[in-house]
Amino acid sequence: RKFHTLYLHIGLEETGTTSIHEFLHINHAALKQQGIFLPKSLGRTNHKRLAAAAFDLASKDVAVRSTNRGHSQTEVSDYWDRLKTELSKEIDASDAENAIITSEDLSRLFKPEEVDRVIDLLEPLCDTLKVIVFVRRQDLLATSRYYSLVLGGNSRAKVMPAGPNDRPQYY
Repeated sequence: RKFHTLYLHIGLEETGTTSIHEFLHINHAALKQQGIFLPKSLGRTNHKRLAAAAFDLASKDVAVRSTNRGHSQTEVSDYWDRLKTELSKEIDASDAENAIITSEDLSRLFKPEEVDRVIDLLEPLCDTLKVIVFVRRQDLLATSRYYSLVLGGNSRAKVMPAGPNDRPQYY
């Protein structure tokens, strides 16, 4: 079973991704009626289980920690197998022509082999894989990150790097 088009939305941080996730979740039934598949096996709103599976073994990313993926080769392989099985069952039960997968956590896959794991899983599921990424101006990203950190109670938050070598990968 293949989808005609699978839209992979990679929500970079502070680009309205949470709003997109919530919109898709709230409108799940209406989208299903329009022939659009939204998997639940990858996560309720943010499909972070896909990102968690793709990170390297030693990753301590929040997606890995929050999904309890594990770090040994056996644990990660078992996680991948469960993920593929659950996703396949969902797809087989669907008659949708197109699909949407969306995750903010995918934006932190920096290594080519991590990205390849996602592509290797998704390409066989569709005729066309379209990747959607919204890139935000870096000054606006920094402002938004700072605001979010302060709202979260971190009044000493620093989002701008002290020097060029201290720059986080998303800047």
